[in-house]
Amino acid sequence: MRDESQNEINLKTAEDVRIAVQEKNLERLLACFDDKCEIELFGLKLAGKDGVKKWFKWTYSHMDKIGFESTKTIIDGNVLFEEYVLNGVIHTGKKIKSRQMRSLIFEEGRIKTFRLYMDRLQFADSIAEDFASKLIINKFTQRSVREMLQ
Repeated sequence: MRDESQNEINLKTAEDVRIAVQEKNLERLLACFDDKCEIELFGLKLAGKDGVKKWFKWTYSHMDKIGFESTKTIIDGNVLFEEYVLNGVIHTGKKIKSRQMRSLIFEEGRIKTFRLYMDRLQFADSIAEDFASKLIINKFTQRSVREMLQ
């Protein structure tokens, strides 16, 4: 019974993160994280609630609106994995979709470790607007899989 109630608490915290990001509510977001948390994304590690603030500020320096469509969630005790589609609008008004995955490790109902995974080239392609940027990203994408296609 304890595991089920802990899973429910952790699922609620994960949902609170989603809502806080969608509503641009930094205070609600910070309440979900442990004081000594760690965020990992793009090969970087951000520490503590200052790291959460940096991630939040960076996110909204590129996006005007964010929504999420969960496609699969797995929770086992204090570990949650979730695949989802991020639906967003960047500052130019362009709509984007990006398949992503997050893993969360909880401690006493708060997030201790948050890891964000995505295909960076696909994400870059979705936010690129000018022809030159799209061309460069397309070349990188082709080169990254060329050997598999031969």
